Formats: sequence, structure tokens, C-alpha cells
Amino acid sequence: MKFICTKEHFQKALRGVSGVAGRNPALPILRHVLLKVERGKLRLAATDLEVGVLTWVGGKMEEEGMTTTPLKQLTEYVANLPSDHIHLSTIKETLTVMCGPARASFQGETAENFPLIPTMSEGIHFSILAPEFTSALDGTLYAATLDDTRPELSGLLLHGKGTVLTIAATDSYRLAESHVNLPNPLSKDFRVILPIRAAHELRRALEGEESASFTIGDGQVLVETPTTHLISRLINGTYPDYTQILPQESPVAVSLLRHDLLRAIRAAGVFTSGEANSVLLETAPTALRVTATAQELGETVTDVPAEVHGGTVSIHFNHRFLLDALQALPSERVRLGLTNASIPAVFSPEGKERNTLALVMPIKT
Repeated sequence: MKFICTKEHFQKALRGVSGVAGRNPALPILRHVLLKVERGKLRLAATDLEVGVLTWVGGKMEEEGMTTTPLKQLTEYVANLPSDHIHLSTIKETLTVMCGPARASFQGETAENFPLIPTMSEGIHFSILAPEFTSALDGTLYAATLDDTRPELSGLLLHGKGTVLTIAATDSYRLAESHVNLPNPLSKDFRVILPIRAAHELRRALEGEESASFTIGDGQVLVETPTTHLISRLINGTYPDYTQILPQESPVAVSLLRHDLLRAIRAAGVFTSGEANSVLLETAPTALRVTATAQELGETVTDVPAEVHGGTVSIHFNHRFLLDALQALPSERVRLGLTNASIPAVFSPEGKERNTLALVMPIKT
């Protein structure tokens, strides 16, 4: 093969596939990227046998062909090349990369040894606006668990109904839920679980894109943008009905600036210790008090100015869980719904963006 493209476009494509390569140590070729020149473009492909990513680079094609080469080393080498056109060529399994005065050869493997990345055509099709979808991912990804003992929780719930796509994640101690408005109604409702690693790769693939199309098939999902395709297996299982733990109402409502509360909780984190990382939230007439105590260090108390409605409560929380929930909310001002030490607290944005909420379970003391 012979192909010429800019360093910028080639480097972006390498970053786009780098997240899945090398995850499966059982097959050394999965540390490679497949390079294939056809129909005037360069296609890059990487997979870990559960998630596959394909991306295309525009440029000047001089000769079709394909090979594989170690992705990590190729990416590091290209990052240190001058900002110029890159010339790619192959002789058998050797890839030659030339850019300005620099030249390197990479020994790869025959492309026939690279696993086939499946395609999909049948299933439920719908489109999304990428910025809205990535914002929803940012509001939920943190709450999923990486514990493989409960595989259904090591993923995101995607629930499509009508013109709304709901994304949810939980690790049993906290819950995050976001809603995405779809441009067109769904032809059929669906409820599937996307693995958390695939969700992170999807977040990467949608960066900078305006829209994307989804195909939900039998055990797989395909996401397509103008330059990238991502296909992933779905987790086989039943996601827990988390709606049963959503508080119907919270007797105490607190409205305050998100960054003020974040600073107070970060400061309190200096005084937390042990697995619980406990901080105490207490309501006062015009403030939310944040307290943390470390037996060998001391104590911190911060009164965060707030609008408080409903009464007085005093509840302990894991300070890291509070930070995650607050950092994921998209508004400057947030609302806390508090009940007691056995009911989860509800965090939600105030203002126009009310499509995200977070639940955090209290620490029983």
C-alpha cells in the first residue's frame, strides 16, 4: 500500500482506536492496528474482541493494500514527527513511515491474522445529537462499577422509549440518570446494557462530532459517525429496577452554588479517613454545614450559604461520592433533596438543564 496524509489527521485516527488495542493479552495481534488503504482512504481498525473501533483518514491513495503494526509504538513515533505530510508504504509486512527528514520501519503481521470486526444492518435504528449524548454520558459514567461479580452493573443502561433515551448507572451505593431527547421517535422501545469500557470508547469517538446513528441489534450495538464506527457486545442480563429507590419526595430541599459546596467537601476530604470517607451534612436556616473529623488530625467546619426549605437534617455521606455527583451536574446552581440517614439524597441541576440527577446513599452511623 501507499498513502499520503497529514500528521494531524493520522495522529487523530491513531488516538481514536488506541483505547481498545492491547486490552486482551491472550492474543498478541490485538496490540496491533490494522491499516487498510482502499477506495481512496486509509482505514484503521482495533479490537479487544468485545469492542471494535474503525476510523477513516482522508488523503492521497497511490496503491491499495493492508497490514498490521504495533499500535502503541506507532502512535508514540508519530507524536514526535514534524507537522508535515506522512507517507505510508508497505513491503510485505513491513510498514515504512516517512515524514520530512524522519523515516522508520515497523515490522508487523499479515492482515489475514487480524480478527474480523463484525458489521450490523438489522436492528433498531435511531440518531442522536452528539453533544447532548456526550453530556449525558458525562453525567452517568462515574456511577457504574468495574466489579465483574455483578456484570449487569458494570455497564450503562440504555432505555429508549418514544422520543427519549434514558442513560443510567449504579454501583448500589449511588445512582446517576440522564435523559437525551431524540430527533425522531423510536420505531420500537428497547432496554440494553452497554459495557462501561465501550461507553468510554463511545465518549471518545463522539468528541467533536455533531451527530451519530445507532443500531441496537441482537447482543450488539453499532454507533456510526462520518469518520468512525464503534461496535460492541451488549451485557446479557437484567438491569435492576432502580426506580423503586427514587424518593417520591424530599422533605428538605437545599439550593446552593455547586462550586461553593465542592470546595467545602474537598476541604473536608482532608479530614476524612478509612473506607467510609465520612463527611456530615447538616442544614441550618441559611446554610448547609459541612463537617469532617479525624481523630488524630482535627476537625473542619464550613457553612455554605444556601436556601433551605423544610427543616433540619443531619446525615453522613462518603465525601468521594458527593464529589463525583456534584462534578457531573451541568449547572452552576444545584438542588439537594434530603430526607434522613436511610433514604438516598437526590442531587439535581437547577435552571434549564434538568435532564440529569444523582442519588447518593447515606452512611449509616
